[in-house]
Amino acid sequence: MNTFTFTGWSGSGKTTLISKLIHELSGRGWKVMAVKKVPDKYDLEPEGKDSRKFFEYGAQTVYLVADKQLLKMRSIKNPDDLFEIEAEDIKDHDFVLIEGRISSESYIFEVLNSTISKTPKTDKSQLSAIISDIPVSGGVKNFTRDNIDEIADFMEMIIKSRRRVNEKL
Repeated sequence: MNTFTFTGWSGSGKTTLISKLIHELSGRGWKVMAVKKVPDKYDLEPEGKDSRKFFEYGAQTVYLVADKQLLKMRSIKNPDDLFEIEAEDIKDHDFVLIEGRISSESYIFEVLNSTISKTPKTDKSQLSAIISDIPVSGGVKNFTRDNIDEIADFMEMIIKSRRRVNEKL
């Protein structure tokens, strides 16, 4: 699975970075899926709305369709169900970029903004890279937030080397 999780303190620039990476990777011809973890108190479909009723009566999946957009909603019992559901959809995507939810099968990139914290939120031993406005020591690959090309190159290198390993198996 080519899943990249972007973690970091609130306000560190995760959404902005992911948006730029989506643009860059899509521009290179890759198919990109984005997943954003929202606060637990947030309800995707408020009470009383039609699609909420579909769930209440037993539908496991509901699509909302507009002229140029499609929203797929699935009932889940646990937020970790995301990774099982994601496996079904990933086959159509080269990259899955997740904001705020860590999977054990994910490459984890920490976004660090030194005005918020000089210390990563995630243990460095779990990180594939740190994207920051300051250098961070500790044996983890470092990038600046403005260097989208280099970050995208690194992500491509990861999935290409993973493919080579899988081909040898």
